[in-house]
Amino acid sequence: FYLIASVSNTFFEDGIGFQYIWPNHPLINYVLQAAAPLILPITFFFYYDNLVGLKERLPEIRKTLIIVTSLSVTYLTIIRLYGIDSVFWVFVTPIPFIITLIAAIKVIRQGYLPARYFLAGNAVIVLCHLIYLLRILQMLPTNFATTYVFNFGFVIEAVLLSIAMGDKQRVEKERSIRDKKEQIETLKELQLLKDSMNKELEQQVKDRTEELRLKQDELSDFNKYLVDSIRYAQKIQEAILPDKEMLYRRFSDAFVINLPKDLVSGDFYWYDEVGDKFIVGVADCTGHGVPGALMSMIGYTQLNTIVLEKEKYEPADILTRLDQRIKAALRRDHKDHFSIDGIDIALAVFHENGMLEFAGAGRPIYLIKNGELIEYRGDRVTLGDVSIKEAKFNSFKVKLEKGDAVYLFTDGYADQFGGPKNKKFFLSNFKKILRENKNSPFEDQKTVLIDTFQKWKGNNFQVDDVMIIGIKY
Repeated sequence: FYLIASVSNTFFEDGIGFQYIWPNHPLINYVLQAAAPLILPITFFFYYDNLVGLKERLPEIRKTLIIVTSLSVTYLTIIRLYGIDSVFWVFVTPIPFIITLIAAIKVIRQGYLPARYFLAGNAVIVLCHLIYLLRILQMLPTNFATTYVFNFGFVIEAVLLSIAMGDKQRVEKERSIRDKKEQIETLKELQLLKDSMNKELEQQVKDRTEELRLKQDELSDFNKYLVDSIRYAQKIQEAILPDKEMLYRRFSDAFVINLPKDLVSGDFYWYDEVGDKFIVGVADCTGHGVPGALMSMIGYTQLNTIVLEKEKYEPADILTRLDQRIKAALRRDHKDHFSIDGIDIALAVFHENGMLEFAGAGRPIYLIKNGELIEYRGDRVTLGDVSIKEAKFNSFKVKLEKGDAVYLFTDGYADQFGGPKNKKFFLSNFKKILRENKNSPFEDQKTVLIDTFQKWKGNNFQVDDVMIIGIKY
């Protein structure tokens, strides 16, 4: 558009267009004569702005050029519109070209080489303005050269600007190629970095895997050591429990169910025959597994001491002394020691004459007599409870008759979760089994109790140790 405006300006200014191209159309010459000088600076600005990139490289000069071009166009419009005869426009029109000349020098200094051709073309136009001005001022003669100076100037400028455009495209192409090469190099560097990081990560994973394997081996060895130790503790715990044959010799029909949650149990049974008495206890220690097993050892040892060494046979008296000994063993009298460990126990003494004495600490005893299930509840006290300084226990006495059945048990059976709704079994169902099987041999009762428990538990984990002793008188 700038070149078209330049050619149009040349054709009307020297009359070449009207003389040789449109001699019969004076209106065209009039329109071009009025419009070309206005369009020329405008198209020149846009062309130069696009070629050099003033907005990015010289934004301040670009603002100045916009203002100067606007003022120049405004001035030219006024004198054309009102027919003002003034030669001052000769001084106004070169100003935008001079500013762009300065801008071109600055851009070249910034390293943008295509601007050198624009600088040369622009210098030619400025020189043409200078020659034209000197001719108008009659400082140069009017001849062919001075008259057609702009014709020659615009031709030379067109050539130089064409070279500038070509050079710009070359520079942009080289820059594009350079940018692509840089992108490729960057991608290569990123790939190398990625490969290096992958190798480093792979090595770290290998090292970590090896470290974990060694740790796993250590844990496996330690776990084996613990399991072996607990299995040995299991054998010790089973060894100290009284011989079941002693129970079967005293009572013709009886059973013992012992289902530990873990290898070792926090529940234990204790019985012994002393003179004409047979004392039976079923105890539930706090916790299960190893902690419960340690408590069971304390309880079992203390029962032996109280009954066999101190010759105490009344169940309430035995529980009172057992409570004191557990507190002493756990140092419950020391202000710096406090724990919630303790033992719930049901203790029954069978006399030769058929009398049964019972005392309980947190555990009941069930008696089936004449087909009815009778529950004797123990005291709501846990042996070793530090909140009770001196625990007192009540005894119950009942005369047994042949065929009566006595059951001592811990809470693990009734507390087991399972069934279709995954809820506790509860004591009500435990009582129901005892009632429904009251006339069955005790070995059959044992089988029913175990099968019912396993079926109820299903795939659930066992929540607690299970201990039941049943005796038919």
